[in-house]
Amino acid sequence: MKNLNDFEFYVWLLNGEEFVLYTVSDMTEVELPEGFSLYRMLYDGKKNVMAACEMVDGYEVVGWIIAKGLLPCTDGRYPIARHNSLHATLFNDWAYGKLAVLDHNTGEVISISLDVLLEDSEEIEDFLQDVCHFHLSSISWMQFSGEVVFMGPGDYR
Repeated sequence: MKNLNDFEFYVWLLNGEEFVLYTVSDMTEVELPEGFSLYRMLYDGKKNVMAACEMVDGYEVVGWIIAKGLLPCTDGRYPIARHNSLHATLFNDWAYGKLAVLDHNTGEVISISLDVLLEDSEEIEDFLQDVCHFHLSSISWMQFSGEVVFMGPGDYR
């Protein structure tokens, strides 16, 4: 099985309603974690584009789409009227997010990319304490996606 973080993905918004990952890389040999679905992005050479689990006669594969859960398909097909590419990302960053941890003792900010879904504050604090060995009384943390941008006094007025 290939590591999902080895692929180049883009976050796409399909039809203004579904956030998904898109890649042109062949995903036929990839096994997704539980809770995610894989679709072929198919194009008929004219104007019709769709996401589908299986090949459709008269269409060619122009990419692969990963969704959290299932897309609202009819007969295994999700018509795509429009798609907006938002930004490049790694699978784990999109799927599970990141944590920014401020260590009050050192002043360091540490970015942690998660490889599992932590659903609530209690799970996050257990992870930070038990896995990362932080003392919860000496840190502050927040969830985020994308990148952390640090600003200094010269960056704002």
